[in-house]
Amino acid sequence: MTPEKSPAELFTEQVAKLSRLHFAEILGWALVVAFALFVIANVVGAVLTSNTSTNLPGFPGSVSVGEPISVVLLTATTWASRPEVSLILIAALGLAWWQVGTLRHEDEGSASDDEVQQALTHTTRARELASATGLLLCIAGMAAVGFVVGSIIETNGAGWDIRVVFLCDGAATFIICAAGVFGVYLLHARPLAGLGRNDAGHR
Repeated sequence: MTPEKSPAELFTEQVAKLSRLHFAEILGWALVVAFALFVIANVVGAVLTSNTSTNLPGFPGSVSVGEPISVVLLTATTWASRPEVSLILIAALGLAWWQVGTLRHEDEGSASDDEVQQALTHTTRARELASATGLLLCIAGMAAVGFVVGSIIETNGAGWDIRVVFLCDGAATFIICAAGVFGVYLLHARPLAGLGRNDAGHR
């Protein structure tokens, strides 16, 4: 028989588990915020540095319709041509999945009401992290499409070899983002952790 753990040992294990969960949550949100700032910086930089001829309301610089818009689009979405950048969001989503998996692998049969409520709280927060990650994955996927469109317009007349490279770069980012969004959906489709109870039982 496995000897029962003392209250001190159980408390120490609980503190260690919560520390890991909090660290994963903080790290996940740090990745999400860093990615959001990265995207904002690229978009704002592309608009502010655009050299065009026609003024539009709301823009500090001048932006014109037609071909120069494709330059702004391409500059603002060039980061989406690097598929490895989107892996930052996949890492954040992985942390959310890890939190949920850690909570669901506990011994639910011996869990107290406080432990169940704690598990539900952490699972809900992991879902919030996944939702924010999913939003940025959608933005990254749209940026990949924008990059492909902008690159095709700007390379008009060039050989198809360079266009194929741009298309493959954008497609790789889009596929990663689509897979990540599906992962967000699957996480939300799972019942909340804690004695096998689902959302409906805790509303």
